[in-house]
Amino acid sequence: MTVAFELGRDFLDREDIPLSIDDLKYGFERGWLRAPTVIDWAVREFERGDDDPALLEVASLLRDEVDDLPDLLAQLDSPDHIHDPRESARKWLYLQLRAAFERRHDLDDPLGVVEEIYADFEYPARRLKASCPTCRCARETSRARRRSSSVGQRSCSRSATR
Repeated sequence: MTVAFELGRDFLDREDIPLSIDDLKYGFERGWLRAPTVIDWAVREFERGDDDPALLEVASLLRDEVDDLPDLLAQLDSPDHIHDPRESARKWLYLQLRAAFERRHDLDDPLGVVEEIYADFEYPARRLKASCPTCRCARETSRARRRSSSVGQRSCSRSATR
């Protein structure tokens, strides 16, 4: 991943998105969460009523046992455990985009960061249709591309005047 925002407990609390043990594993393996944050969030989810046995095991880890976290999470790779990683990816895409939005004033190229985040999640380019950040020409652009086959024709009147 070229752009990654490590997220802390405060950020996750503000977003208030339920994260399963599989979601926590997905974020931890990609470096978006530190071990203590995973444990704290597991405790939170358990207290909210999630009774997943793997979540309980993670929530039961003591602060001095954080080195055991990767081994506990690796148990989720069992063939008996079924999880669609696309569910986790959708949540983490949102969280990474939200983190970029919150830090947009600190970034040299916020829109470039958004593009990189989408690319890192392997989203196709067609999801990033907006070519002009100051106008809403994405629909106009895609319609014009379908109607016209001429190379180099600009479909957005605003981008043509730049």
